[in-house]
Amino acid sequence: LSGLRVNLSRSAEGRNNWDDLTASSAKAPTRNQQPEGDKSHAVSPIAALAIGGVGIEAAQISWDDRQTGQQITVDDFNFHTSAIAQGVPIDIKLATTLSVSEPALQTPIKLHAQLTIDPQTQRYRLDGLDVTLNLQGGFLPTSPMKVHLSANVDADIEKQKLQLDDVQLQSLTLSANAKLSVQQLLTVPIVKGQLSLIPFSPRELLKTLSIALPKTADANVLNEAGLSLAFVGSVDEVSVDKLDLLLDESKITGSVKVKDFDKPEINFNFSLDGIDADRYLPPAAAPVAAAPPSSGAAVATTALPLDMLDRKSTRLNSSNVA
Repeated sequence: LSGLRVNLSRSAEGRNNWDDLTASSAKAPTRNQQPEGDKSHAVSPIAALAIGGVGIEAAQISWDDRQTGQQITVDDFNFHTSAIAQGVPIDIKLATTLSVSEPALQTPIKLHAQLTIDPQTQRYRLDGLDVTLNLQGGFLPTSPMKVHLSANVDADIEKQKLQLDDVQLQSLTLSANAKLSVQQLLTVPIVKGQLSLIPFSPRELLKTLSIALPKTADANVLNEAGLSLAFVGSVDEVSVDKLDLLLDESKITGSVKVKDFDKPEINFNFSLDGIDADRYLPPAAAPVAAAPPSSGAAVATTALPLDMLDRKSTRLNSSNVA
């Protein structure tokens, strides 16, 4: 299929331009239709599906929403697959350009993966998923901004399980690895996962973002940072365990737990192995003569925000803090 053009729109009054195509779906059953009967042994139509492949080239899809002012265009859409059959990995390649008006954003998209579908067992896999974006937009911290994502995805609908393995995300000077599993996918999801941010240089990151770094007493600080954690979350609470934060030679370990997102109850426990805070302060200024004390000098006092600590439990252990 080559040169396809699809223009979708919604008027300011909420009418769309495909209602006339879907109206026929509401027709009453014809007399040629047979009773549904027992479908317990019915074979899914896709089970017998065998296609040499699908190819779409140079297609364009546009969406014009006059109610919200949003305009979305998928341009130069190219999509190709290998032979399609149940239980057999299907090679998928996609390349296109996405443009969005609100917020103004444009990016080429490249995707490659191996898709395996088994409707009989409701099992679906995406192996070797590889997605590359090159985002351009004024609201981004830097533009263009390249983003690369890779992962393996396994969805078992019957068992309500979703597994994401070997997740890797790269952008700017950052690189992250993750693993994620979801239980009770269609009811009350419970999410478990691990996340690690490979050590990076905050100085280089800020330089990439064109952010000036304040001068510090020690020019060698802010050269290394990292993060790793494990988490469990649901609709009611989230807990972060095995939290490890690295900043230069200092390391913070701990855990965080949040309950009741509407009125959060936050508990956290941190331990800092040591830090020389003077290294991060501005360089010492040249000494100046002290001004003579004035009588009746005002002393400013600031009340602690105790209300912010309400319903929160805090524990901080530290050693070797200078």
